[in-house]
Amino acid sequence: MSSVPSLQGLPSEFDFYHEFKSSQVDCASGNGCSDEISQYQLAQKFPNSIDRDQVEHALAHIYNIYKNGDKKSLECTARHFFYYWIGDKLSNSNGGSGTFRAAMSVICRRIKDNYKPGGCELPCDDSGHVDRDIFNSRKKLFDFWYDGNIVQTLLEISGSEGTKICAKYIGEIDEAYEAVQTHCGTNGSDKYCTEFWNKNRNKINQALQGVNHGLQAAQKRTTEAAKATSAAVEEAVRNATTTSSISSILGTLAATTVPFFLYKYKLLPSWFGNNSNGRSRKKRSTARNRDTLTEDSSTFDSTDTSTIGPTDLAENSTVRSGVYTTPSTRQSTGRTNNAPGRPNIGYQNL
Repeated sequence: MSSVPSLQGLPSEFDFYHEFKSSQVDCASGNGCSDEISQYQLAQKFPNSIDRDQVEHALAHIYNIYKNGDKKSLECTARHFFYYWIGDKLSNSNGGSGTFRAAMSVICRRIKDNYKPGGCELPCDDSGHVDRDIFNSRKKLFDFWYDGNIVQTLLEISGSEGTKICAKYIGEIDEAYEAVQTHCGTNGSDKYCTEFWNKNRNKINQALQGVNHGLQAAQKRTTEAAKATSAAVEEAVRNATTTSSISSILGTLAATTVPFFLYKYKLLPSWFGNNSNGRSRKKRSTARNRDTLTEDSSTFDSTDTSTIGPTDLAENSTVRSGVYTTPSTRQSTGRTNNAPGRPNIGYQNL
């Protein structure tokens, strides 16, 4: 059985993580960007100079677009994602767990302090309190808070394979929720737990319940659709005895799903050709040709959908428009990588 690919191309990736990764902007002289970069002590945290340059370009992007650009109201949101983006890079590095914990404590405080005083509620735990696993769980929950609406929309319009991909994603978020809840149950003094988790746990749980209910509805819908299609195919084949009835089958299936019929009975075209040939071979009976119908056991190849985004799951439907139409006070000028209607999220207003 092919493994289920991961859900990719969500708004958090499209609006922020991709922008950080692809930025080629340099820190402008005198705008504070270079001073902030020096506070991160990247040489000790990122031995690879390419990674250090990438972090600097990403911060320069924040200064250019958010701090000094047209999207100032979203700077705090961008800094939250910047924190998780750097942490994700560090968690995949070869440094020890102690190095990771100390580095994230310093970087978190510097990211927060370089925003206008008291304006960005990014909870920064003391050094040594955040290991890789719990950090990754926190990141998944924060991304989910930003992406949850579009996941709900995908569940409403996806077919069976898209539903499986969403199910895998939701399962990972459920696990992250349980991990953070367990951690805060035994480490209640952590600032993340006191400043964010205790205040917003119920809201996150409600959002998770929403997508889980959506998943159950999608699974029920796709199962019923598959049964209906299979029943229609089997009934049509059972009644097929002449060339005209074969044509009737194809017409009937067009109202359900012709591609499903063609892959399930892949030898049908040749059978149809033999029966409709003016010089038909009398030695070959219809019953014998019916016996040649064999089911194709292949159902899904993950290599064809290794990168699944909202458009792929929607089967050529416009997914983002269904999510980005919520009223928002965000400015729409400037670069258009962030679609309009994106909620201005941050820990302080979750």
